[in-house]
Amino acid sequence: EHTAALRGASIVILPDNDAAGRKHAAQVAEACKGVAASLTVLALPGLPEKGDLSDWVGAGHTREELDALIERATPWNGEAPLAVIPPATTWADTAKVIGPVVWDWGQWLPRGFVTMIAAGQEMGKSALALRIAGCYAAGLPWPDETDFPNERMGYVLWVEGESAQGLNLERAEKWGIPLDCIYNPLQDPLGSVALINEEHQQAIREQARREYVRLIVVDSLSGAQGGEIKAAGALATVRFLGDIAQEVGVPVLLLHHLRKRTDRDDPQWGVTLEMVRDFTQITQMTRVVWAIDQPQGPFGDVRRLSQIKNNFGAKPEPIGLQVTDTGIEFGDAPEEANAASALSEACAFLREILHHRPLMAADVADQAKARRISSTTLHRARTLLKLNTTKVGLSWVWGLPARQEE
Repeated sequence: EHTAALRGASIVILPDNDAAGRKHAAQVAEACKGVAASLTVLALPGLPEKGDLSDWVGAGHTREELDALIERATPWNGEAPLAVIPPATTWADTAKVIGPVVWDWGQWLPRGFVTMIAAGQEMGKSALALRIAGCYAAGLPWPDETDFPNERMGYVLWVEGESAQGLNLERAEKWGIPLDCIYNPLQDPLGSVALINEEHQQAIREQARREYVRLIVVDSLSGAQGGEIKAAGALATVRFLGDIAQEVGVPVLLLHHLRKRTDRDDPQWGVTLEMVRDFTQITQMTRVVWAIDQPQGPFGDVRRLSQIKNNFGAKPEPIGLQVTDTGIEFGDAPEEANAASALSEACAFLREILHHRPLMAADVADQAKARRISSTTLHRARTLLKLNTTKVGLSWVWGLPARQEE
């Protein structure tokens, strides 16, 4: 009944951002077909759910922006079926939400994202995470000896999934980390978290919103998943942690194990993304991945902290670390051992001890350990030399091929 007053006008319809609003806009457009000189249906970008023009203006948008949007929009010719498409967001909208990357620890620990520590067993993941927690709780310097900013001191939310509360408490007390600055997500102080439990997830989310929580530590992904992890479930868990990191704007430090070792790699001598358990699913959701390894092999005293992934820029220089009773000592990263030289040494060792007669494999392994030859390098040398391996009773015997015994 009002369309006659609009005859010959250039009409722009701005639908509310919900299904009802888009349906109503389509109905109005149909009613104005053949009456208006031009007809444009424009879905305003960046509207909240059920938002309208007043919300768009209230968000700071201007008449000039609206005119520009109308200028770029394509009028409806009245012939093709009208489809009112929901508004799209742009990368500019994303930038407003995320903003620039803010580093708590420069190039190592970004705020609002998940950072992973990947390493084999007994390599010091939990100890390193506790030492990082000490930066926030006690103002300890960062591992590269840069000062921790006092304004970032606060609480740490520690999500324990491996029932290691006793060891953590002992270390924290020895290292001077105040216990009342580290929170448990559950009411039970001895409770281990199951990240697949919705009630536990809600408890984590609520505690993460606590004022002055500056860091969240999850130790570890597999432990907090309840043991054997499935890739799909782990991926959902990492997404959940990423959402919390974005929501509260703090770093999430996620500890994760490596896959089982094969003869093709030795996690103690170097870690790659491919060695991370379920790496294709899990590491895609983490923006920075740290690794701990032993470049000098299992007999080296100093381990190496390095980055194997950084989506935000260049990787920093590795750092050496050594876990002690009083804390972690940081310094220069150890040099990587020459793998070719190590293999050559192992081959020479096997020729030497097997020159006169075959030996029990267990005896060979004991002598190799005394020579500081790793098990992986020893087995590579065995394969390279094509040793004869024979089972005698319940034990294996190694011997040189005939041509190498001469």
